[in-house]
Order: sequence, then C-alpha cells, then structure tokens
Amino acid sequence: MYLGNIDNGLSDKKWISLAFNIHPTLKNFKPPNINFNKKYADRVDLSKLKTFTIDPDGSRDFDDALSIQMDKKKENYILGIHIADVAYFVKRNSALDKSALICGNSSYLINFVLPMLPFSLSNGLCSLVPNEKRFTITTFVTIDKKGNIKHFPKNKKSFIANKIAQILLDKLLDDRNFN
Repeated sequence: MYLGNIDNGLSDKKWISLAFNIHPTLKNFKPPNINFNKKYADRVDLSKLKTFTIDPDGSRDFDDALSIQMDKKKENYILGIHIADVAYFVKRNSALDKSALICGNSSYLINFVLPMLPFSLSNGLCSLVPNEKRFTITTFVTIDKKGNIKHFPKNKKSFIANKIAQILLDKLLDDRNFN
C-alpha cells in the first residue's frame, strides 16, 4: 500500500508532515526588517574578517562558519567559530519557538524540505550567505602551533559577512595564508 502518488513525492509532503508531527513553516510569520549596517551596541562587527561556511556542498542553509588568522606576534592561531544567531529572531516561548521545538529539526527528503523555521529565516536572515552581514554568536579560540588550545573565551554576539563560501578547511590550511 502506498500513501500519495508513487511518481510524485511532493504529493506526500502533507501526509509525511502529519504522520511524523513535522510542522511546516508558520504561514503568518513576518520577518523583521534588519539594518545590518546599523551599529549594534551589543554586537562586535566582524564583517571585515575572512570567514567561510563549513556546511557541506548541497546544503540549503548555511549556519556555521569559521575564520582563522595568526595573532599579532605570529605565535598562535586564532580560530573564530561563528554560529547563526537564530535566537535573535526566535524568542523564547513564542509561537515560532513552540513550533520549532515540536519539529526538532528540518527534514530533508528526496524532493523537498520540511523546514523547522520559516524559509525567510532558515534560508534568509539566519543563513550565512557570502557577502551578506548576518547576526552570529562567535567565540575565538587561541591555538598554539602544536595544536594545543591556549584560550577558549566566552561567546560574544557579533555579525559577519562571509568572504569565502563553502571552502574546504583542509584546502585553507594547506594554503597557510591566513591574512
């Protein structure tokens, strides 16, 4: 017995979301207007920093990024870890938060995605796309040349603008030109 049309997976979208309690995008969600060029007192502007996404080829949303540079004395690496600041847009206990909690994650099926968040967030304001400023939570880890972690500070609110998109980390490390 088949559910839906065997030749058209999109026809199953409704049934799959009901069967697995996956809540599609809230239809009445209106994304806020954000001026990323404005100064934010609680955010550090890291948009000039060379960052790159670490999400794999074929990803539909880019929410993780790294940066790497040498410290001023050229003794240690400074690894920046940047994660999209989804909490800025999804307020605790809001309808969107409750829907995302029930859903748990986006579901990537053969022909379609059942997103955890509205498309305007997952593929828009919270997606670390190249050359677009986005809010992130960032931490900088200091690593010596032998790979030992020397300093792991608290996270800070920031925003970045990816300069390099979808580059493989080992290619970057082979290049050794972090500036």
